[in-house]
Amino acid sequence: MSSHSTTAKVTPLTALAAFFLLLVAVKFLLPLFLYDLPLGYDPGIYRYLFVRHAEGFPPFVLGEMDTWAHAHALGLFIFSTLLIRAGLPVDWLVGWLWNVMAIVLVCVLAWVTAKREGKAVGVCVLLAGVLSVPYFDGFAAMYWKAYLALLFMVLTFHLMDRKSWWAVIPAIFCLATHNQTGLLFALVMGTWWFLLGLRYRKHPQWWKATLAGAVVFAVAVLVYLPVWQQAVWDHVKELFTLWGEHAPAGSFPPGLFYLKMNFLLLLAGACGFLCTLYRDRSVAPWSLAVLWSAAFVLLKLFFYRRFFLHFDFFLLPFAAYGVVLLWKRSSHVFWHVLLVLLILGQSYLSYNVFLLRTPDIDEGMFAIVESVESADLPADAFVVTLENKSTTWLRGWLPNHRVAGPGLFSYTWPFQDWELFLYGTHEQRRELLQRLEGPVYLLLTPLFFEYYGEFAQKFVEDPCFQRLENTSLLKVTCT
Repeated sequence: MSSHSTTAKVTPLTALAAFFLLLVAVKFLLPLFLYDLPLGYDPGIYRYLFVRHAEGFPPFVLGEMDTWAHAHALGLFIFSTLLIRAGLPVDWLVGWLWNVMAIVLVCVLAWVTAKREGKAVGVCVLLAGVLSVPYFDGFAAMYWKAYLALLFMVLTFHLMDRKSWWAVIPAIFCLATHNQTGLLFALVMGTWWFLLGLRYRKHPQWWKATLAGAVVFAVAVLVYLPVWQQAVWDHVKELFTLWGEHAPAGSFPPGLFYLKMNFLLLLAGACGFLCTLYRDRSVAPWSLAVLWSAAFVLLKLFFYRRFFLHFDFFLLPFAAYGVVLLWKRSSHVFWHVLLVLLILGQSYLSYNVFLLRTPDIDEGMFAIVESVESADLPADAFVVTLENKSTTWLRGWLPNHRVAGPGLFSYTWPFQDWELFLYGTHEQRRELLQRLEGPVYLLLTPLFFEYYGEFAQKFVEDPCFQRLENTSLLKVTCT
């Protein structure tokens, strides 16, 4: 009896998928090995929110926290609370799990796109995810809520494509996880519902979908109720009254930066988008998400810079479609070489932006922030930073004390008073400090001395301050 050894053939597409997946993993995991602290401005904010919400059980019971924290939607913290209570270290959520989240999101988008447009397009979504500058910038800024909400949005669209009523569940979580992404989702779904209603208003399925949409909206409102004022109502007036130069832009690079550094991918996305519209002769939630995001960016509506992330993200499947379409329809080797050169050109631009995105503070300052937690401060201590780089980090790594800094958190002084405090006389400082309650401590960082120069040394020598041994803290003695 003869034995035959069989080996499974690996198709070129499978090999390409594995290679692109490896690139995705390398790009988003590499920062874990390059730096000893998370990227971005928000790790301290999220660490504080994770810890404080874990003291309660959102949305039913909220833990005690600063007032500003109520401006954050609760969806993410429902999951983080369950994980932390199950024993997950909170530092994992601002560490490697965030890196994995960015990988999971682009992989899910690729998988869903493969179901819609074919495996080749799905594989190219992985490539687009590697090349996308806005997508990496959102990761580098640690936009936890936005990325989780985008994941729910993608799953909702996928389940709607499958005509599954299970779409209701991720739809609720999309609305409840991130205000801005939830707004985009609501606009897309509202437009889609209206367009379908023009043709199918008398169809029973349309009325069932209307009822399902009402349930989704009602449940999302209930989840928002504990933080309704700060998370929703305070933004409603701005949403309808502020646009153009008066609208808050959001903390994201300007659109012109992405037109320069992400131009080739945006061009591929625009071509793929137009080709898809021509092919289908209709719009779908996927294309409506691109159009609404573009409207926010171009019209400079509420948080318009942040919407470039959404615009780019939902353009990725269309960019992948454009690349595959050009490759298949252009059999001449010249066009294939040109396409490869364009991809390499975008790779070069993306790599340069990758090098620019580093942690918001250096390891020395991060060590100072971490050391405050072990300083054995009184429970009612109020720790004030003297520059606003370390403030958000200290808030996260000192979650059980009051923390403030110039213009941040429990801030009670106007700008002019901060100037008096930092540059003024002993008597002026004493008067300002007497307004603060509880034992007050000041955090000294290298950035403070670097920025204020000779004034920093004069400030530290004020009789109101006592240097604590083996710490970077000044204890205020004249409150």
